Amino acid sequence: MSEPDREAAEAFIQPILEELAPVGSVETQYARLFATCQHRLNRIASLEDNLFSLGVLEGRADDYDLDHAEIHDAACQAKAYRDHPGAFDRLSVYGQRLHNQADRALKQLQTLQARRKADAKTDLQRAVDLYKLFKMNEQPFDPQENGFVYSARQVAAEVQRQYLDSAAATAQKAEYNRERFERNHWEMAA
Repeated sequence: MSEPDREAAEAFIQPILEELAPVGSVETQYARLFATCQHRLNRIASLEDNLFSLGVLEGRADDYDLDHAEIHDAACQAKAYRDHPGAFDRLSVYGQRLHNQADRALKQLQTLQARRKADAKTDLQRAVDLYKLFKMNEQPFDPQENGFVYSARQVAAEVQRQYLDSAAATAQKAEYNRERFERNHWEMAA
């Protein structure tokens, strides 16, 4: 692959990697495989276009008396396909293999990411539960001293988010009526 082609490939792949947001080397490997397959699928479409264009450049339909340029080009492309069906078939087979490989890589990446996110959610909830326990016992809580990767600020923010979610659900249940909300909210707190 030439240096300009490599740069173009990387320029195509990089935004996909950023959008897929892999974490760690295994997720990055699957994300890169998916992005690389997508680039190769695009290249197959370009190669197919180039094969047809080559047929036009070679004037494969010049021996026909065609006055209209579009009809001439279409005839050249058809003749190029007829003269080189194996090349088009190989592109098709290669494209299908790449599509299947990309599909498998994306599914594996999504499975890994879902598992990682579920583990992180469970871990954060454990930190929240310990935070509340320590607070109940009027003790300071440092998540990192207790084996968590979260800062005290992150855990406190999650506690606040959960409180707001609960309050919003109570408000919705009370049909956003302040009196019913306060009655329901205090009943739930008791």
